[in-house]
Amino acid sequence: MAAVVGLAGLAVPTERASDAGTSAVVDARVLAVHTGDVHVIVQKLIASDAGPEHAIENLGGAVTKELPIVDGFAATVPAAGAGKLASIPGVRAVTLDEALKPQGLLGGSTATPSPPKSAYIKEIGADSEWAAGVTGKGVTVALVDTGIANVADLAGRVLPVQN
Repeated sequence: MAAVVGLAGLAVPTERASDAGTSAVVDARVLAVHTGDVHVIVQKLIASDAGPEHAIENLGGAVTKELPIVDGFAATVPAAGAGKLASIPGVRAVTLDEALKPQGLLGGSTATPSPPKSAYIKEIGADSEWAAGVTGKGVTVALVDTGIANVADLAGRVLPVQN
């Protein structure tokens, strides 16, 4: 079973810039950090605009990685400057840069023939499908991803294609 996790910052409370003319959204968890540095992902309005990167440096921060897939970059910023992130011209959104955990199996082993113990079985209607005899046997699933980890469950079932 695979679960696709998208932009994690979409489900968290946010704060909008109060300055007129700005529309940047800042993840409230970024603003909750009061000491040290905060690791953020900054999405830009225009990918080629270098202004946001310069503004991060002017706040005493540093760009740590370019993230062209989201028209942005990862950065480390002093917590004291986090409140100013929303007012940076050219910034669309600022979210907390954090490690994500995949959604899916909860304590179940992929080696067991029993149905997976997923937190979302009822939400996706799998329980009623299984009760009706639908097993998924003979179904091919395509997964589009920017990278696949070498995991035993995918051994011999990954068709690498690059375009």
